Amino acid sequence: MKFYQWYSQACGGILGIVSCIYCYLRGDLLIYSNLNGNFDIISFNGILASYILYPLCFLTFIMAIVMALPNTNHKKILNVEVTKINSFLIYLTTLVGILGCNVYFIIPALLLLIREFMYAFKYCVSKINNTEQDNQELNDTKEQLLATKTEMAVNLLNKNANIHFITEVTGLSEDFVSNLKRVDLTKK
Repeated sequence: MKFYQWYSQACGGILGIVSCIYCYLRGDLLIYSNLNGNFDIISFNGILASYILYPLCFLTFIMAIVMALPNTNHKKILNVEVTKINSFLIYLTTLVGILGCNVYFIIPALLLLIREFMYAFKYCVSKINNTEQDNQELNDTKEQLLATKTEMAVNLLNKNANIHFITEVTGLSEDFVSNLKRVDLTKK
């Protein structure tokens, strides 16, 4: 895993923990001390995130440290690759964090998902580059085809072929063939 990927995941986990603490202090998440006061106000998402989000942020931080170690990309835990476990934890943490902490979890979510955003960005850039390259190749092919048709028309004009015959064979317009005839006559 590249440096910015695991580092951003670790920062996302730490900021997620800070976001959890802020939401606990604000009363958006449930703790034992505010059971009597805010239980009616907190939604199901808040109750769910109250008990799951803090451990998920901590596990995401630990997984960032584990992924930073060399040769851990191909390791398996219970026949599941560590990278798949890491991705699952990131997505689950982001989902639960946005459900529980709402706006306060957006920056940690962006930091956690930066690797996926980078893959999508690189894919889009490669598609744009391939499209530009394909357009350039198409333009080159069109130029070669026009040059071939023009050469063929000039050869037919030198053999005194009919202009209508030349336009049918080459697909060039009568005006273009007439201009070629004039150019050919001026060269002689």
